[in-house]
Amino acid sequence: VETVQVYPVYPETGPTGPALYFTDADLNSDEDARRSLIWRVSSDGKDAQAFIPEPEYVPAPPGIIVPGGRLVQRSTPSGIAVDSVNRKIYWTDWGAHKIEYADLDGDPSSRQDFLTGVEDPSGLALDLVNRKIYWVTWELSEGKGKIQWANLDGDGSDAQDLITDGFELTTPWGLAVDAARGKIYWADWGEDNVGSANLDGSDPRDLITGLMRPLHIALGIW
Repeated sequence: VETVQVYPVYPETGPTGPALYFTDADLNSDEDARRSLIWRVSSDGKDAQAFIPEPEYVPAPPGIIVPGGRLVQRSTPSGIAVDSVNRKIYWTDWGAHKIEYADLDGDPSSRQDFLTGVEDPSGLALDLVNRKIYWVTWELSEGKGKIQWANLDGDGSDAQDLITDGFELTTPWGLAVDAARGKIYWADWGEDNVGSANLDGSDPRDLITGLMRPLHIALGIW
């Protein structure tokens, strides 16, 4: 049985007009058989393309049209975000323990590691005003998680923890940034709550508790 998890859709303008980008992670228990992709599709749902495929492929399943084939690798892409200023796309990969980025036009040669050695990264958010990147990471076996950040225009070497005062995070997943108000929000399905903090990590708090299993989070800002 093959299990495929489709993660949140991120709207942006692609090379030929409005486009949606999303990660499509195969959670097959056999890591050597996992097939994961990042997709780009026009805003009307047409012209779906495997975005930045790797050179190693297997044939697409019958009835599934995937230009270039389906990717075979141990990667498990999860969080995704677009830098509309510099025309780049960023994503976390908790199977490969890293954060990557590439140009929005899908040029394979533009694909780069932003940060490696990240413990199970999932949610990802960008602060395009202050040029910061935030992500959540967790270690399920130890029941702990954290939010980290780095300068978006750097090489990831300045990565550091956002909340350092002992505030408890178990398995944070979804992440959202309100740069105008200086706030960051997360969904923690281990703690069954939604929390927030200032963008400098101060004043972490639970906003909503007693939920079933919150995963993703999005802001409606006017």
